Amino acid sequence: MRKPIKVLPYEKNAIEYLIRELIKFPRQEGDLLFTHVLVLFPHRRPILYLKEGLRAVLKKPFVPPRAFSLEDFVQLLSLYMEERPKRLLRPIDQAWLIYLSAKEAKLDEIGDFDSFFPWGLKLSELFEELFEEMVEPIPLSYLEGIPRKAKRLFEALDSIWRTYNALLDRNGFTTPAKRKKEIAQKVEILPHETVPHFALGFYALTRSEDLLFRGLWEKGTQFIWQAPKPLPPLLERWQKEWGAEVEYAWDSPPMNTVLHFVEAYDVHSQISKALSLFRTDGEHVKQALILVEPSLLLPLVEELPEDMEVNITLGYPLDQTPFWGFIEQVLRLIEGSDRKKGYYHKDYLSIVRHPFLRSLNTPGGKPVKGLFHFLERLIVERLGPYFDRYEVESLVASEWEALKALGYDPKDALSCIGSIHNKVLKPLEEVETLDDLIRGLKTLMEFLYPLLKESSDLLANTGFSFFQSKVIPVLEGLLIKRVPIRRRFLFQILRYLVSGTRIPFEGEPLVDLQVMGLLESRLLQFDRVIFLQLNEGVIPSQRGYDPILPPSLRPVLGLPEREREEQIIWYHFERLVKSSREVYLLWQNSVASTSKHLEIKASRSRFVERLLWEEERKRRELLDGQIERIPLSIPPSHFPKKEGIPKEKERAKLTLLSLSQGKGISATLLNTYLECPLKFYYKYTLGLDPPRAVVEEVEGDLLGELLHRTLEDYFKPFIGKTYNPKKDNDPDLLYRIFLGHLDSSPLSRLGPEKRFFLQEAVKFRLKEFLEHQKGSFDILALEKEMTLTLKLLDYEWKFYGKIDRIDRRGDKIMILDYKTGSVKDPPSIKSLLECPLPQDLDWESLALIRRKIRDLQLPLYLFLYSGGNKKALFLTNAAYVVLSRSQTEEQEREKRLIKNNVETWANWLSESLPRVLGFLLKHIMYSDFYFKATDEESCQFCDYEPICHFSW
Repeated sequence: MRKPIKVLPYEKNAIEYLIRELIKFPRQEGDLLFTHVLVLFPHRRPILYLKEGLRAVLKKPFVPPRAFSLEDFVQLLSLYMEERPKRLLRPIDQAWLIYLSAKEAKLDEIGDFDSFFPWGLKLSELFEELFEEMVEPIPLSYLEGIPRKAKRLFEALDSIWRTYNALLDRNGFTTPAKRKKEIAQKVEILPHETVPHFALGFYALTRSEDLLFRGLWEKGTQFIWQAPKPLPPLLERWQKEWGAEVEYAWDSPPMNTVLHFVEAYDVHSQISKALSLFRTDGEHVKQALILVEPSLLLPLVEELPEDMEVNITLGYPLDQTPFWGFIEQVLRLIEGSDRKKGYYHKDYLSIVRHPFLRSLNTPGGKPVKGLFHFLERLIVERLGPYFDRYEVESLVASEWEALKALGYDPKDALSCIGSIHNKVLKPLEEVETLDDLIRGLKTLMEFLYPLLKESSDLLANTGFSFFQSKVIPVLEGLLIKRVPIRRRFLFQILRYLVSGTRIPFEGEPLVDLQVMGLLESRLLQFDRVIFLQLNEGVIPSQRGYDPILPPSLRPVLGLPEREREEQIIWYHFERLVKSSREVYLLWQNSVASTSKHLEIKASRSRFVERLLWEEERKRRELLDGQIERIPLSIPPSHFPKKEGIPKEKERAKLTLLSLSQGKGISATLLNTYLECPLKFYYKYTLGLDPPRAVVEEVEGDLLGELLHRTLEDYFKPFIGKTYNPKKDNDPDLLYRIFLGHLDSSPLSRLGPEKRFFLQEAVKFRLKEFLEHQKGSFDILALEKEMTLTLKLLDYEWKFYGKIDRIDRRGDKIMILDYKTGSVKDPPSIKSLLECPLPQDLDWESLALIRRKIRDLQLPLYLFLYSGGNKKALFLTNAAYVVLSRSQTEEQEREKRLIKNNVETWANWLSESLPRVLGFLLKHIMYSDFYFKATDEESCQFCDYEPICHFSW
């Protein structure tokens, strides 16, 4: 019954060879029934090619042979071999039984199931491999270099294994590898009708596969290999162990495969090159695009032309669909919530902003988009970082008239928000078992179904349908569905299931272009093959550290070493390359930064190096110069100007004149332009307000505004009077004023802990501030608004400033500006004198002014107060009052502008400052660009950084 193993060269089409053998197979003349023939393949894809090939050859109706993948064949045999059908367990259930087995072994470190789950999955993989290799584990003691928990598991490995097997057998359960092992052990009693006539496409066997296939071979199965001479190592060992004869079917000329080596700079350049190579001229050329990295599928699908006919054998990840994206947002909201404080505002707003909900209608039929915009504004302005759903509903209910003004029936709006809370959030909050989770998911899906039914989003609808038909049934079938489990772990199980779920593309009818993984190409042959991402670490893949089974332990347990995996991948890679007429080998050559700020260079795979070396040896020349290197070619128009955004000068001038005619040109405006012209453009020219957000930290601008109002109210009774610190200091009153303003400030919505620390810190700083007031002074004004008109550049310009406090100290006037954050020292007169006024309106000139002058606020305040009068400037000074300084830094409490050289300062302020102001106005109106920031550190704190293409 044993037949010699037929060996086909790589270039011979194995499917076409099989078809010729089938046609020669004994049957009645004219009979086109092949159902008496059984064929075994490694996977399902060759079955389609077999049917297509028979159709092309016979050109008339026929009944194809019974063809199975190995997985389906084992399932078929189980129907014959198992006395009672056994339930096939998924990895989650396997991990659960392993957990129960480990508990029975009385391991102290096992913990509960959610902490054991990752270890359970790792052990299920190990046990599946033990079944495949038909070995029994032994207890391993005194192991080094593995985690303590793994060490304890290995010490009890044989005990856990025995209990696990007993649980499987006692309950009528099995696993894929255990079923294959048990069937292989009974191969002698296989019914005749289940013995394949042909088995082809197999290369490396596990021990259970070896036992099963040897039994099939002895019963007459014809095995067909594809291999070169001499045989590859694993086939040679297979032949020797079986003692099989080998017949070479070398009746076709060798294939002269044309190899093209292509180096790209990123994934998208590889895809672009691949798409340019596909033949679409009507000529039938069998082509395959091989994705050795499955993650390439998503960018490829985005770039495939809609009219291109293609079969994709890889599945689309369910966790990349819009439907799952919404579920994930809901899970994050619930996980991030606090049982006492409620939902975290950012997570809640992500739900409100999600396109799924934004396309809903209220129960009364009104689009919810306007309602949700209104709700978002209410949350930002009125609620704190955390809130519960009842607070949201109460907040909306309090805005009865505002809802009517927006065109919403308030009851209808409340009903809409309540239904989202009750049908989307609440069902998944109150889950304690998988049964609860399933009910919650079904309630959510019932809520979304009417929306998706009307949607034209194919991907969202497909994700919904696949989740309903595949994921929910799996959850319902798990052994642990009624076991009490923590909510976070229930969500982890759901994510685990979804992450491994793929939505299949239509694989039929077969077309000329196939997109597939390397293993899906086994046995298939193409005219042109294009490989993407042939990088080291991708092919062969680089496995991470396995805490359960380091490489050194595999031989101890009787498992094959990992090096065999590379031999297997190389065989399938080489077979596909050498069976094709033309092959394009693409890889990426780039440098990427890791999370640890290290740079990793992507290099071509050792498989490419091997083919390149073989090609060089055959041609007897080096081929480095013949490698096609895709250039990074970007049209100049796609580059933003490095200087900044081109300026519409007339618009810039009109904007500035309009600001001048309004309140006036302030020091803040000029400082903004000095710091970053682009920020000036976003803020003043475009009028873009930074996005508002819920206050969850002590924000400097809010605290500054709060302290300004506090100090204004505290000193207000002393306007026009003398303030005597010894007699008038009242820290308790100052603090009470602060608390009164805090209650009406957005900072009042801080969490209790942060508000407490804010209050205590401000109380301490304000007390220190009063203690610093050493001598008596007259308070002339508080929050004094001042303007001054200057004629510059042939226009009248109004300059404006609002001075926090103006004191008289002896015969001198002191202008004070409160600062709550860090403050740089005011410019020195030496620095100002060293700064000649630039002539050019470029970035360098602006940066020079910024570097030398630093800040225009105090100089402009002095100029406004004195009117530019030199005599008045002799008797006036200005200072920042730094409220954040501690008592030990008392000498820095006031950062004065003029410390000496009063006459020089007066001259500069009266004569040079107007020229500086004129230069800045000219720069704003007439420079060619809104330049990037003059100080790179400012970008990281800028509100506009997310939208700016020029940030440092």
